[in-house]
Amino acid sequence: MYGANGVCGYLDYATISAPAILVVKDGSGVGNVLYTNGDCSVVGTLNYLQPKKGVSAKFLYFVLKRFNFQPYKTGMAIPHIYFKAYSKARIFCPEYEEQSRTAASLSRIEDKIALEERLLSLIQDKSNIYCQRCLYEQRGKQRLFCLVQFYQIIGFDGKFSSQSFHHTNEI
Repeated sequence: MYGANGVCGYLDYATISAPAILVVKDGSGVGNVLYTNGDCSVVGTLNYLQPKKGVSAKFLYFVLKRFNFQPYKTGMAIPHIYFKAYSKARIFCPEYEEQSRTAASLSRIEDKIALEERLLSLIQDKSNIYCQRCLYEQRGKQRLFCLVQFYQIIGFDGKFSSQSFHHTNEI
């Protein structure tokens, strides 16, 4: 079961056969686009699109991720978009082979970005834990040692601006 932010639950059955492009049609995430390669169901805040023969679902997903849904939005308090409104929009669609190559390239880039974001999140978590340990250490010079050790762990090159050590003695 997909919702506006991705998987939101699980059912014993699927109402949509794969692949499908999911478009958020109600609320603050209006126009956000998701892709599913497996059979699924969706909540009421999503439209689902399945491409015609000769159109790569993954290619269509990437096109719609960059599509400007703004002119099709309605509603003041809770924005909406309706398929009826944006279904008439024209998009460039090359031959299927080119769609597949483009989608494969963009998928590799998207996968790399997701990996880098996960790594960054792990580094930030580790950084927060390490900083908490160092900053709450009560043994004077040990704090500065922890900070220097932390910079070595994260690969800091040691180049500080002239203001970097302004408050070093307060660390």
